[in-house]
Amino acid sequence: MKCLVIFICSLFALVSCSERERQENLESIPPIDNYDLIEVDAYSFRRAYYGHDTLEGDEVDLFMNRNPEPLEAYKNSNNHPFLNELSEIGLIQGGNLNITALDTLPDLFSYQAFPNKFLNVKKRLLLEPEQVKKPSYELTFEDESKIVLIDTMEFDWPPDVTFIKMDLDKNGTEELLSIYRWYIMNGDNFDLKIYTLKK
Repeated sequence: MKCLVIFICSLFALVSCSERERQENLESIPPIDNYDLIEVDAYSFRRAYYGHDTLEGDEVDLFMNRNPEPLEAYKNSNNHPFLNELSEIGLIQGGNLNITALDTLPDLFSYQAFPNKFLNVKKRLLLEPEQVKKPSYELTFEDESKIVLIDTMEFDWPPDVTFIKMDLDKNGTEELLSIYRWYIMNGDNFDLKIYTLKK
């Protein structure tokens, strides 16, 4: 009987210890707040290479490296609210995408999510088939050491993506821009998307 009592007490202690350990593990995971990364604008451009075989010398280089042209006539409207701002900063010149203005953010960067509020952002490329069906960039937004959002942006092969951040509308918060470059039918396409963080 004494052995049975000792066994039951030990079992309760083990269960209690396991529950406490589980609770501590849950508390060590930073909670995710109610943030969303929202796409607010998008543009598509193309640089076709038909006709380059009739050119010679410097003409070939100029033709092959020219700025991509828009796939539609973009106008400043509700569908493209950042067109004027993109033109003002020179990312769009004469309606074309200015590829000389493209650079990319490092894997860890600071992002002004709200006026006087900066978050740390980690980006990493997910390529392993068991993790994603298509190549994706995982973006983790942190307020100091607290994770406030983990989001993914899905692309295709090859995952040739440039990320830029800037306060386009000068309202004290930065927009996050992605430019995805992909090849099809003798030309490169460039998809420009603009995102903003909402709470």
